[in-house]
Amino acid sequence: MIKDFTSRYLLIFFFLLLISGKGEAQYRTGLGVRGGLLYGFTYKQGLLPANYIEAIYGQKFMQLDGNDIFQTVATLMWEHNTKFRESKFQSTRLSWVWGIGGHYRWGNDKHAAGLDGTLGLEYQFLSIPFTVGIDAKPFYEFGVQHPVNYVDLGATLRFVFGT
Repeated sequence: MIKDFTSRYLLIFFFLLLISGKGEAQYRTGLGVRGGLLYGFTYKQGLLPANYIEAIYGQKFMQLDGNDIFQTVATLMWEHNTKFRESKFQSTRLSWVWGIGGHYRWGNDKHAAGLDGTLGLEYQFLSIPFTVGIDAKPFYEFGVQHPVNYVDLGATLRFVFGT
């Protein structure tokens, strides 16, 4: 019952993101893959100049109560990109990315929700429609016997369109 309810609302959410307004960001939409403690698929939608919503859907491997398990994770983040225009790098293709959000994870009869942050770098290629990025995502979880406080380091490769 909960799985059907969650799946239905996730589908509606992703549809609404797809039809949302253009914005005037560096690129409008990005689809890609992320590797790290949390690995999976990423969808990034430009909203206002330099502001994005990013959804990550994937899995993470973890040890919980002495057992090795894989859990499914859905993360939603608001992010702001700041270009390096006024630094010694003088790049309009390299951006600082920072933001806040939350996640929900489930699997193996265990559920938890948490708060997330992100801080990273993203580079948009000039000649091909891709970005690459690295980030650190600190997170804090509620709903577990022992609250979990970690930092997830990851890398992203994203196809972008709507530049």
